[in-house]
Amino acid sequence: MNYHLTWLIIISSVIALLLRAAPLIMLADKKFSPIVQNWLSFIPSTIISALILSEISGHFQSTKDAVSMIIATALSFIICYKSRSLFLTVIAGMSAYFVALTIL
Repeated sequence: MNYHLTWLIIISSVIALLLRAAPLIMLADKKFSPIVQNWLSFIPSTIISALILSEISGHFQSTKDAVSMIIATALSFIICYKSRSLFLTVIAGMSAYFVALTIL
């Protein structure tokens, strides 16, 4: 039983890796026009915005929690738009949420 499960995990991992790596490998040597490059530069901020929006659309336990989440979200969107750095956006959002919870 464990033998089959081990092979299933290995095969699934390889398939997932190939599906994620294939576009990167195929597009690595391609030259894109400046318009396409500019459009592609917005993808990281779009992805983090979608992740943040899906997270805050959940249920709030209190008004204080909702206000803190809105403050952290607004700051996260601004940081994401300006820096386009996932790490900086996450750190700023978490810090703003903690500070807002503490102050409010």
